[in-house]
Amino acid sequence: MIDYGHMTNLGVLIRVRREARGWKQYELARRAEMSAAQLSLIENNRVSPSFHAVERLAHAFDTDLVGLLSGKEAGGGHPSSVAAPPALPDEGDYQTLRSIECDGAAALAAVLDAERQADNAEHARGIVSPYTLGAVSPGVPPAVTVAVLAEMLRRELGLGTAPVGDLATTLAFRGVRLYRRALPAATASVSFWRRLAQRPVIVLNADNTRERDLYRLSYELGSIGLFRALGHVIDETLVQHRFLVDCAVSFLMPALSVRQAVAATGIGPGDWTLPKLVALKAYFGVSAEAFALRLEELGLIAPALRLELRERLHAYYHDHSDAKEPHPPAQPLTPATIGEEE
Repeated sequence: MIDYGHMTNLGVLIRVRREARGWKQYELARRAEMSAAQLSLIENNRVSPSFHAVERLAHAFDTDLVGLLSGKEAGGGHPSSVAAPPALPDEGDYQTLRSIECDGAAALAAVLDAERQADNAEHARGIVSPYTLGAVSPGVPPAVTVAVLAEMLRRELGLGTAPVGDLATTLAFRGVRLYRRALPAATASVSFWRRLAQRPVIVLNADNTRERDLYRLSYELGSIGLFRALGHVIDETLVQHRFLVDCAVSFLMPALSVRQAVAATGIGPGDWTLPKLVALKAYFGVSAEAFALRLEELGLIAPALRLELRERLHAYYHDHSDAKEPHPPAQPLTPATIGEEE
């Protein structure tokens, strides 16, 4: 047997080429003179195919071994010193991470040219695989909980329990492709998995606020983690959506971090005011309403007071539609300054 794993993800490459031609597995298997079961094992990287099996697959695509592994057809000539990427991305290479994606096709169309340019730029610089958040691990789904997934993602990003900070830059350094594009108002973000390149792509709505961007990045990051754990596209039922929402909340506002931050200010459950809430929520980069909900979940604010502050926030949003979020005070919130509110 020949192990092609160190050269390319052969199984994914074969599947993408097959789907691009509109063939079912049985059609390619017939052309390659093998069983559909054998082809399925190869496409899912469950076996390392023999040399002759790979050769028959190449012939089925009307190319040779070099053409199959490079994405080119036979007789394509010698590559230049800076060759084109083995397979430039196309629509067939992308799958949405969740089964219900609003306007996923439009989002993909808006970034596909930029994706091709990014692939060419990485290839020209010799960047082989910059994505470092792990690969999909198909198989029996492990017992993944919200807390476990959020902690796993934080550990992979090296965050510990600290505030997230600039999550977009952190993800970009890890090889996650991020784009901001004009999307319908109901679509705050869409995420894709590139099967051939084995990396995620996230598209954010250009109209998102900064807090909304941070939340949606966390939501999509949870989608990536859950997709990796399950090994297949997420069926975004209400339960799965709630799971991803809770994961984003736990990722952005770990219980320990919130408790420590509140304890450092000395604010009791009945002591919260809107300026105090806004000052401390800015530490985590989230919206004031989301932070208040997290405080209530952790028993750090009286429920009736949280509802009162929510009404005040809604009144603020109504009167300041351009500002989106109340501005935090310039002075950090500490036990020495909590009495100096306007």
